[in-house]
Amino acid sequence: MKTMTIESLSDGARGRVMDALSEPVLLTESGEPLLIIMNLAEEDIVDDLILRHPGFRASVERARLQKNQGQVKTLAEIRRKYAQVTE
Repeated sequence: MKTMTIESLSDGARGRVMDALSEPVLLTESGEPLLIIMNLAEEDIVDDLILRHPGFRASVERARLQKNQGQVKTLAEIRRKYAQVTE
């Protein structure tokens, strides 16, 4: 994902982007929907970004592979392990 600062935008564009803090802003091209700018404070948006991140998907795939290969521990095993460490 590419990142840019709000300061790099023109005043007009900056104002429109800041409008997205209160409600989504739909950008169109030749009258056709192109992008939606939304506030990241909305939990669904953050969840969607996490789900799309390649590192997260790779982590899920590794976990699934480990589970299929029997390389997982139960919650009870983990609790016993860390209970012994803290005693």
